[in-house]
Amino acid sequence: METEYSGKDPVIPQSNVPKPSFEGIFDDEQDAVGSQDWVATPSSGPDATKIIMSNEVKFPPEITYQKMFVTGASGSGKSWTVGVIAEEFSRLGLQFVLFDALGAHSGLSQLDNVIEVVPDMSKTVNVERLVQNIADNPNVSVVVNLAHIDDGLAQELVGEYCEEMFKKRLGRALMTIFEECQDLVPQGKSAVRSHGPIIKLCKKGRQYGYGVMLVSQRPHEVAKAALTQCTTYIIHNVIQTRDLMAVQDQIAQGVDKRPTRVLIDKIRAFDSGECLVYSPDLVPKMIGQANVHNVLTKTRGNRTTTHAGDNVTIEIKGGRVWNKPEEATRTIAG
Repeated sequence: METEYSGKDPVIPQSNVPKPSFEGIFDDEQDAVGSQDWVATPSSGPDATKIIMSNEVKFPPEITYQKMFVTGASGSGKSWTVGVIAEEFSRLGLQFVLFDALGAHSGLSQLDNVIEVVPDMSKTVNVERLVQNIADNPNVSVVVNLAHIDDGLAQELVGEYCEEMFKKRLGRALMTIFEECQDLVPQGKSAVRSHGPIIKLCKKGRQYGYGVMLVSQRPHEVAKAALTQCTTYIIHNVIQTRDLMAVQDQIAQGVDKRPTRVLIDKIRAFDSGECLVYSPDLVPKMIGQANVHNVLTKTRGNRTTTHAGDNVTIEIKGGRVWNKPEEATRTIAG
């Protein structure tokens, strides 16, 4: 059994917040970027302190130190959803560090309390200094744009970050988000530099207040040792058989497989932005039904910051521009 979504985005008015500076991230003292007004939910009422993903899904702040998994095929809306959640963290003053593999979240630096760090092959991050800045500035979140370095350097940076975080033992809530995590903690490739540190962060981070959000379009390629630590799943459209099987393994309950097969069929038919949120702990509290562990919803479409995850423009000979035809609108779950 699942609940239906209402179809309308929450209305979110505006507010202003001063933005602190972040210094000393790079060995060559590169400056951070960005400053812009940002959008906030009402300052009073029952939803004022919740992380509003949609009308149906309003997470409590405690997800900041929990383990989450976000998945979906390319174009399904998973990075948009991650961006919405990150904006809500920022609005509530909850700290996050987002390792952005493709540069889709650069726009988050437009927020008053989010810094973007952009290493490249000739300019590396001093990770010890980065973590020290994170420790010293609890109201500042960080997007680490990994789009300009190769996988090896990205894995080294992430592995060192996880280890430094354990050395710090902050003792406060901090969410670390790993986009394209199949490259950082791959199934069956424990020799990858970031593999062990991420699994350790998933298994032992909570005692220090550390949460983890793993994001991937290929769930079957993500290490099961990390996936099985997750208690909340946000599942957009998934179509590949092996990926669907990996999703099924995480959301299956009891011996009756029919309800799970129904959910898998719906996941296969999701339109962009539509998703299933599965959490035996949080969903019953959100919807007020003790025996319902999943809810169908559509991530709200009103973002504050620029989302950089769209496709490039294709120019055809003669100066014409090709635009992708609009698909027919579908209801949730087809």
